[in-house]
Amino acid sequence: MKRLITVLLLILILISAVGCDLPFFGESDTPDPGKITEADSVSTFNIYPETLHFKPIEKFERVGFGELNKTQKGIYILLDNAIFNMQTGYISLGTVSQNDIRKAYFALKLDRPEYFWIPSTYSLRSNGNKNEICLAKSSSDWLYTTSERKNLEAEIFKFLTNFDQGLTGDETQYSRELVAHDTLNELIEYDYENVDNYSNNPAAWDITGAICRGKAVCEGYSKAMQVLSYALGINCSTVTGIATGPHMWNVICIDNSWYHLDLTANDSQNNGYRFYFNVTTEYILKSRTVDADFDTVGTANINDRSNIFLPKCTATEQNYHVLESTYIAEKKQVESTLVSIICAARRQGKRSVEFAVSPEMGFVFGNTDTAKFFNIEKCISIANSELGSKRIKKFNYGGVNGALGFVISW
Repeated sequence: MKRLITVLLLILILISAVGCDLPFFGESDTPDPGKITEADSVSTFNIYPETLHFKPIEKFERVGFGELNKTQKGIYILLDNAIFNMQTGYISLGTVSQNDIRKAYFALKLDRPEYFWIPSTYSLRSNGNKNEICLAKSSSDWLYTTSERKNLEAEIFKFLTNFDQGLTGDETQYSRELVAHDTLNELIEYDYENVDNYSNNPAAWDITGAICRGKAVCEGYSKAMQVLSYALGINCSTVTGIATGPHMWNVICIDNSWYHLDLTANDSQNNGYRFYFNVTTEYILKSRTVDADFDTVGTANINDRSNIFLPKCTATEQNYHVLESTYIAEKKQVESTLVSIICAARRQGKRSVEFAVSPEMGFVFGNTDTAKFFNIEKCISIANSELGSKRIKKFNYGGVNGALGFVISW
């Protein structure tokens, strides 16, 4: 009887030591990331309802994963499992390089806006010929407890459910994107109070600040757009660079072409603009610089700003202003375009109209004299000669500094 009890106790100890969720992380069982595949993944997302009209983007269809080699993909999956299970302490990743670990981690964070509980930093160390990573030293290092995480995931699940109920399932990718963009711009306010103080409101940098609290900085805006795009079956990622300061925005794939999309800039002062809706790389570089590719930054500083996925965006077919016929490609088109669009908008009872211009025209709002460049007063005068009793008596113009466009309102 004593022998039986002893055997049972040994079995229980072994089960406890080995665990069941992360078989690769045992002290004596160092993983070989090169042999790990998608089949070894245990993570799932709890925020996407099964009843969505469109199939969400799968976790390994995302762009960061696609930028990795086989070994890096194995590390990515190991880290994915660890973050999903909120594992603490140092995790051995075998005889891989620290730069492979950094790239895999970077790609994972790029692909997983759903993981809002990840701390902002991590640490690496060498143990013999093996390298280890620590995401959280203890459970208190995760940004949220397991119960808080569960409650927030339920809130996001509810938001996505309610959003999806407003769709029919027949929408094009562009129309889905536009509804998502406008919904988030109406929901979110920029957190000016805490933009320079992460510790005051860490949620502003993730999807919980944007979706659950309606207050975020550019990173929260971008990650919320990424999640909503995933839910709509649209692949989407984020880009970092410098506008007036460090900035983040999206790149999004519409009808097999990639575009830049800056939700934060379009929500400038809560005005709901579309200046940065599906624009080209040439357009975006007129008002900001883009951080370097990850592989060119080097390995000295794990916190170096860089990008792992930088598509060259050249298409214009799904640009908002092109589709709305408010895009001006050449200077000689300015007068005829402004007059015809203003007249049509005024007759439809609209109070304003937004225009965008080609990068080749050399116009940047805030740097160029808008009234003089477009001879707005003359265009209004010509429009009034056609509008009769609907003539415009007072007007003004505005926009977003750095944008290649402007708004005329009356």
